[in-house]
Amino acid sequence: MPLAVFDSATKVPTALCPVINAKGKRLHALAHYAASLPAKALRPVDNVVAQASALVSAMDTVLSGI
Repeated sequence: MPLAVFDSATKVPTALCPVINAKGKRLHALAHYAASLPAKALRPVDNVVAQASALVSAMDTVLSGI
């Protein structure tokens, strides 16, 4: 799932774009842009296992169409 930085004035739907803290930065996960990629094209950013439920909920929102 791609991550993006938005300024505080930008309104984003939190169900689709939950805030993820990675390496001390506030990033928005863009679940609606998730796609399958070869593993060699990916690079680790940080361990976000503590925020897994927000990421899974965002993907559920994309898949269910809510």
